[in-house]
Amino acid sequence: MKAKNLISKVVPVLKDENGNWVRNPQIITDAYVQNGDIVYGENKSGEDFKKARAWVNDKLKNNDCDFSLLDAEVDKVVWIFANLFPAA
Repeated sequence: MKAKNLISKVVPVLKDENGNWVRNPQIITDAYVQNGDIVYGENKSGEDFKKARAWVNDKLKNNDCDFSLLDAEVDKVVWIFANLFPAA
């Protein structure tokens, strides 16, 4: 969606066991082309999808989401609208 300019920013909300941010593990983000087809941003399939889905479901069940990056991006957009647009 970002490549098509339908959204302006994407931020992860999940962290792994080491505290590193993790993009949606259910989506292919580590390759752009496979077998001549564009796959970046497509859903994984088979066992890879099942493992990723189980990991995400576990995070969601434990309410283990961190929205701090999203909050920071929203704050940035709000600041731009509040401070850089001419007063009415």
